[in-house]
Amino acid sequence: MCTDFTSLNKVCPNDFYPLPCLGQLVDGSTYHEVFDFMDTSRRYHQIIILQRMRKKPLSSLNVTYITGKSCHLDSRMVAPHISGW
Repeated sequence: MCTDFTSLNKVCPNDFYPLPCLGQLVDGSTYHEVFDFMDTSRRYHQIIILQRMRKKPLSSLNVTYITGKSCHLDSRMVAPHISGW
């Protein structure tokens, strides 16, 4: 059995999801202890960032998030209740 979706593709709108800006992701993770990301096709990942690679102590929690068009850094979300940082 073979299904031809050619006519369906013509009437459906195209939604483009660009790849994240890798340079911005790396720069945005500089002050973090852990870099988390989701691979929607497989699983959830965490990359530990070494202390010597961080530029400042983690007195705040910085969050980098990706939208369909850009990368954002939401900085200094104070998290004093987190121990072990």
